[in-house]
Amino acid sequence: NSSADHRVQLDLGLWDKFSELATKCIIKIVEFAKRLPGFTGLSMADQITLLKAACLDILMLRICTRYTPEQDTMTFSDGLTLTRTQMHNAGFGPLTDLVFAFAGQLLPLQLDDTETGLLSAICLICG
Repeated sequence: NSSADHRVQLDLGLWDKFSELATKCIIKIVEFAKRLPGFTGLSMADQITLLKAACLDILMLRICTRYTPEQDTMTFSDGLTLTRTQMHNAGFGPLTDLVFAFAGQLLPLQLDDTETGLLSAICLICG
């Protein structure tokens, strides 16, 4: 039972850390969107709609570009590296395997920051 309690505490700690990182990343996505030509010319309601529709996709794209297949880990922008199991327990749940599969498909493309930015812009504008 003590082991189960420790695991719950660990999972909650991972969830808290993941939530904190996701919040910071969302702020960066909003700042990125504001720098896209024409984005701030849209109504505030349209900006919010596009951001809501694309934020999760952009978050996934960003984390998947930092996939290390040899260790089967993903590294967040602050340097935190999580295994597949930790990602599952941090809140990805049943999406974990899909996220890792997507990361594996992105890997051969060897995207640089510019290409990742362009894909992020496409996600945002296409909602």
